[in-house]
Amino acid sequence: MAARNSAVTDPSWLVALLYRADWAQLCLSAEIATRVERPRMVRMKPGEDSWRLADEADEQDPGETWRLATEAGAAAAAGDTDTAAAASAEGPLPRWQEALSRLLIAPGKRYRVEDIEADPPRCETVCDGETRWQITPDEAARQHDQSIQPELAVLLDPSWLIARFDLAITGTAEAAGRPVCKVTATPRPAAPGTAPFPEPRVDYVDVLVDAELGMLLRREAFSDGSSIEFSEVRSLTLDPAEAADPAQFEPPPGLPRTQAWRDSGPLTDTSGPGWRIVKTGAKAAGAALTFAARHTGS
Repeated sequence: MAARNSAVTDPSWLVALLYRADWAQLCLSAEIATRVERPRMVRMKPGEDSWRLADEADEQDPGETWRLATEAGAAAAAGDTDTAAAASAEGPLPRWQEALSRLLIAPGKRYRVEDIEADPPRCETVCDGETRWQITPDEAARQHDQSIQPELAVLLDPSWLIARFDLAITGTAEAAGRPVCKVTATPRPAAPGTAPFPEPRVDYVDVLVDAELGMLLRREAFSDGSSIEFSEVRSLTLDPAEAADPAQFEPPPGLPRTQAWRDSGPLTDTSGPGWRIVKTGAKAAGAALTFAARHTGS
């Protein structure tokens, strides 16, 4: 056991593990919980349902217009007046946007994502390795890429950690019945001559790295001392029997198939600012292996 713990807390081992992690080769099912802080919005004019994203000046002098985003605010900003009016009547939504999903993965970038909070649970996205389909009760809309949802991708593809962050190993633990390495990731300042880090609001990210698979089983981003985004694998099963069924990764039989004209924009995307941060460093180059990983003890 001592030898195992020594390997898990070795910085070079951690960087190599993260770099080699390849979710496209995995076969598993998992239940994943996510929580994202809603963007803050301010009224463009007092008493009107027209909104914009808050800026630094609003944060320093919030007044009566500073509030968390509501469905009305997001809808109004997107030009959806019907949804905005309906949401205004219901009042503001909670601070957090939360979801509970079931993920099924098979080798070859095949996956299925289900919303298990819905009653009954419903399939949201499927990908057969070549085509991704967004599923609604009325249709299956073909998407332009195979990308898995960003809030899930940050767990499955941890290469963003070695691309843009300094890593500090803080110990070992167990999560979802699996051995993990506890890591705190701090944004690395941009190198001279390169573009600055696009989202400065994240101060650090705490993660749990699966010591065998390399994927993340937990991730929590912090800003100004407060949690702003959280995702966690609550249960995980390797080689589930249903992954052998090709129908799991296809749209339901008989559902009309359409071609999506474009992907959702930032106002309708479930990902928050932090999700966009961690996507920036995905698929890091081999040179990222030289980045420092600081060991702070276990």
